[in-house]
Amino acid sequence: MCLPWSIALLLGVMFQEAAPEIAAPLLAMDPPWARFLTGDWIILTCNPARRLRSTKYVWNINEHGDKPGNRTYIIRTATENDSGVYKCKVISSASTPNDRYSNTILVNVTDPDSEMTIEVESDKLWVDENLVLRCKFQNLLQSEFIYTFYREGSILTEIRSWNRSVAIEMEHITLEHEGRYRCEVQFAEFPNRPAYSSGYKFVRVRESPVRLDVDPETPRDGDTIALRCVCTECSKSGSKEYYFYRNKFLMYSASGISDVYRIQRATVMDSDWYHCAIGSDTDVYPSRHVHITVKGPTTPMRSEAQSEPETTTLTVVLTTGGEEEEDDDEQTTRPEEGTEADAYGTPLAHLSPVGPAATKSASTDEAVRPRGFQLATPRPTSLFAPTPPRPGQPGQHTPPPADRIEGLTKLCLESVAISRELLQAFGVYTRDMSQASARNSENMQQMIQEMRAQTAAIDALRHAIAAEHSIAPQGAAARTTSASAQASQEEALPSGPPS
Repeated sequence: MCLPWSIALLLGVMFQEAAPEIAAPLLAMDPPWARFLTGDWIILTCNPARRLRSTKYVWNINEHGDKPGNRTYIIRTATENDSGVYKCKVISSASTPNDRYSNTILVNVTDPDSEMTIEVESDKLWVDENLVLRCKFQNLLQSEFIYTFYREGSILTEIRSWNRSVAIEMEHITLEHEGRYRCEVQFAEFPNRPAYSSGYKFVRVRESPVRLDVDPETPRDGDTIALRCVCTECSKSGSKEYYFYRNKFLMYSASGISDVYRIQRATVMDSDWYHCAIGSDTDVYPSRHVHITVKGPTTPMRSEAQSEPETTTLTVVLTTGGEEEEDDDEQTTRPEEGTEADAYGTPLAHLSPVGPAATKSASTDEAVRPRGFQLATPRPTSLFAPTPPRPGQPGQHTPPPADRIEGLTKLCLESVAISRELLQAFGVYTRDMSQASARNSENMQQMIQEMRAQTAAIDALRHAIAAEHSIAPQGAAARTTSASAQASQEEALPSGPPS
């Protein structure tokens, strides 16, 4: 059924009027700060509620009318004139005159606070140097502060301190550390109060033309390490000064063409960070830090057969008159005639006599060996070194001899006795020191009392002298008065005899 064209047109107009309004866009600000400083970058972004084919953006600042623009509104170098209330609106083919604005954002741009300053030891640094930033707050209030350091709007670190000056240090900086730095401070007791902010400090980082060459690159224990300071862009004319550092400490400096420093017979203790610097008439060019690792002496690899330590174990067969005691329970290999041997058939030629000297028999011309022996070769390093296995019984070891255990026990007991004596001596020394300290304290108290007594005596003498000086004038005045009175009386008497 076909509707007349007039009715279809009327229905189309009705549906168009009933079309829903487009939702309001969302306005965002980056960085989302409540306060900006002059010179900051501010980016405002107008985000539509849904995707639209053809859109146009309109910006409104401080209700001064709509201005067409892009999706982002960028303030590259903010000033106080950029402060205000911002909002935006999206216009598309489906828009209506009643489309709503986005949310509003207040942009507050002010000058830095005079109470805050940020300082840099050097605003021109080389790669691999250390950057030190110091923040100072000029305020007389005694409180705990929260310091915040920023780099290009990003937080580096926060420090809580009662001091009015704090500092941070970044080691081995790179080209990425170049930029603007500032700091803020807030009172820890009043976190909702506005923060005090310093101005920006620009730090420039440059690549140094100086490098440190190490020869050999992988030194070993005992090698001679040559450190050469090379400059790729330094002018050949003019005087130069070469400096060689280990960590931050100067090891060597020389002028002229001496650009090499050598570490003779390097050891593992020489492993550390090294760098050099070349000083000219205008500037000092440091190199990057190089870590040198000296490998220790190599230990030769031993085969499985040499895995056990080589030891010499002695099994002595006591002889009297050249005759040898035989062990009927064991099958041993007999040595040649005239040669002494142990129970295993090992010749005893490596033994030397101790104690009484060996004597020779006139009939047999053989040495009669006393009962005590010692090895002609050094003793084994291990006290309980395993004995070699008997023939036919590989891998079996005899326990350590009883005399060796007794010697070790005796040595331990002697060590304990010595330790006790040392403890007793230390106790006596401590007691003597305590007594001496007590005596010194008593002597000091006596000296203080004597000084107080002398002071009192001096005060009494001073008062007596003052009293004597005050009485003497009064007595003289009295004597003068009595003398004048007597003279006046004599003048009043008649000169001649009475009638």
